[in-house]
This record gives sequence, C-alpha cells and structure tokens, in this order.
Amino acid sequence: MPGEPRIVEQIADLLGKMTEVGPPQLLVRIYPKDITGRFEQLKATRSDILFPEARWIETWLMPTEGDNQVLTNTLRHVDVGINVASTISLELCMFDKPVINVAYNPLGLDTVRVPYARYYQYDHYRPVVASGAVQLAHSPAEMERLLREALKDPSTHSNERQALIARMFGGTLDGRSSERVAGVLLELASRS
Repeated sequence: MPGEPRIVEQIADLLGKMTEVGPPQLLVRIYPKDITGRFEQLKATRSDILFPEARWIETWLMPTEGDNQVLTNTLRHVDVGINVASTISLELCMFDKPVINVAYNPLGLDTVRVPYARYYQYDHYRPVVASGAVQLAHSPAEMERLLREALKDPSTHSNERQALIARMFGGTLDGRSSERVAGVLLELASRS
C-alpha cells in the first residue's frame, strides 16, 4: 500500500509510548515480492523496528520451507497483528491472535486516489470485518486505543476469531489437507 512506511513509523512511535507494557517490540514483515526499497530508510534509521529478511526462491517467487516455518512461528508468538486487509488476518485468527486492520490513510496520501478504508468494503473482505474477528483502526488515535486493548487483554474478540475460522474453514485445519488433495487427484486420474 502506498505510504505504508509512514504508518509503520507511526505505529512504532505509538508503541514507544506504551511503557506500561514494555514497550512492545515492532516486527515488520515486508511482502517478499516488494522490491521497491521503500522501507530502506526506516531500516537504517529505526533500530527499534525489526525487519526480518524473508527467504524466497526467486526463480519461482515462492517462500522456502524455512521461511514458512519462520512466518508460522512468528504468527504463533506475536501479541497482536496489524495489516491492511490481508489474508494474514485469517492466519492470525487461526492462532487466536488479536488483529487490527489499518483503515486510515497515512498523512499526505490522497484519500480519493487510494482510500485505505475502502478495502474493507470489498466483497472478499467484508465477511471478515462483519465477523468482529478483526478491529478496524480509522485513525492513529483509534490505532493506539486498539493496540492498548489488544495488549492488555488479548482474549477480547477470541470468540469472534474462533467463529470466523470455523465458518470459513470448517474442520479442514486438521493437518490432513494434503491427503484430501491427493485423494481428489487420484479420483480425477481414475476418471481419465
């Protein structure tokens, strides 16, 4: 999203004020296919923000097995996840982690050309928002409030997160997806 580095820096500043809880550490996973370099200045100037390197197979633009493990463990151990209308929200919900979605534009970014809030009205993401499993921050002040609430009581909205995952995935998160896929492939092959 345009202007994301400004939002990341703003969130880091908010977390820096939360001395009653630490302050919390901010880890930013940059989308591995983002080769713009737009986060390089923050990497160089903000030692309080962690930017782990994603390990990808560049030829295929796919994550390595090790990178999948790091991402999974990161999601398992974070206190709260923040993103802009991403499927990572679902993965955070799978681990029953509080999710905050950024629904405000960074200062200086035209809200007519790229309105962050609009992404939460699209058909594919609207059910996620309507479920109550994710919280929308419509301003920096609301982001601060939601962060404090999530850090203070991560179980808030846990029922909504669990209900969303049950509704979207049913019993398919049992670790046996590869068996089901293989079964369908064998069935299709037997029809040929």
